[in-house]
Amino acid sequence: MSTPTGWNVHTILVPLDHSEGSQCALTAALNVAHCNGLETVHLVHAVDPDMFGAVSADLDHYMIEPLIQAGRELLSRAGERVHGAGLEAVPQLLEDAPVDAILDAVTSTHADLVVMATRGRSGLRRILGSVGLGVITYAPCSVLAVPEIPDDWKIRRILLPLDRFDEALVTPVVEIARKRSAQLIVLADNDETRGDAQTALDRTGVNTQVLRTTATIAETARHQEADLVVVLPAASTHHNVKLDHRVQILLHELHCPLLIVRARP
Repeated sequence: MSTPTGWNVHTILVPLDHSEGSQCALTAALNVAHCNGLETVHLVHAVDPDMFGAVSADLDHYMIEPLIQAGRELLSRAGERVHGAGLEAVPQLLEDAPVDAILDAVTSTHADLVVMATRGRSGLRRILGSVGLGVITYAPCSVLAVPEIPDDWKIRRILLPLDRFDEALVTPVVEIARKRSAQLIVLADNDETRGDAQTALDRTGVNTQVLRTTATIAETARHQEADLVVVLPAASTHHNVKLDHRVQILLHELHCPLLIVRARP
């Protein structure tokens, strides 16, 4: 297959809050970092200085300072986890609205992957919260949305829905499967895509299966016991995957992480 262009994982950014979900996201980020040969994981925590509204400078400082200290402690604990995994942690505590802070950190770190937690399972905004929803919608890079996963989470089966086969975009997914000795399951939208995918993937040496089914992506992910679902940009344009109806449904229904790929020029 040809050399991949547009998306690869070189810099990982993990937004953290005080939820258990953030620890699941960090677990996934460490796994991805190791499998991509990375040495550094960037961590960010945001404290919104306007969260209590404008009162007075002294009172604002009095109310915000404990949150800043708690954020520092959160980043310190996360850094210890990163160091314990044999990687370097680069923490940032930012005083800004969380979505703005995370998007600014994406820019300043040149991140090509944000790994962040989802929430609950009842309604999109309650799943993600407004912060997660904002980051997934506006991040200029790929996002790995992580629900609750076990500490020993591994990628053994990858589900890749395709409406058209694009070698440059599919190649990095093949490499993910190769590095993990994982099975790649392609869910083809039509017979032409199925044939193109089968022909190309048969040459990779990766354990692959190409399916046509009337089941939904989420149903197929459950049936195939997928550990990761990957959604690619439109093959004809390489434009970003937006938070369209399909992605919203997947964020709501999937019980495994969802990688939303956004290809950089």
